[in-house]
Amino acid sequence: MSLSEQAGVAAEHFHKHGYAVIRGFLEGEELRVLQAESRRIYAEGLKHPATYRHGNLAFEILPETDFDQRYVIQAYWMAWISPYFETLRRHP
Repeated sequence: MSLSEQAGVAAEHFHKHGYAVIRGFLEGEELRVLQAESRRIYAEGLKHPATYRHGNLAFEILPETDFDQRYVIQAYWMAWISPYFETLRRHP
């Protein structure tokens, strides 16, 4: 299947299901770096006692009262605090 056909299949799947798997988008080492940086961002979010926002950066935190511990359920615009995510978001 050509690259153009693969893109069409991925776009169709995305529109139908809300996500698409793009195999080979990140190589093994790059994926390990992304996982490590994601863990760092998660830990940064947990430093805040509740949902936190500064400019575009935001961490949505579920409080301990809900599940006996806090969870970061979303983080927006991590590029503000992560050179890695700033570079990744600009990757062609």
